[in-house]
Amino acid sequence: MTKPTFSILVDTEENTNLAIQQLTQIALEEGIITQEDLESMDKKRELVNAQ
Repeated sequence: MTKPTFSILVDTEENTNLAIQQLTQIALEEGIITQEDLESMDKKRELVNAQ
């Protein structure tokens, strides 16, 4: 199964973060991603930020 992708056009960082939160919530509700997927993404983000 292919996971959908989204393009988001926003004008501020705050709106970008809000859009990401909303899309994440929709993806969780629809079963597109799981809580484990989110935790994995957070761990990868932490590794990138640490470099």
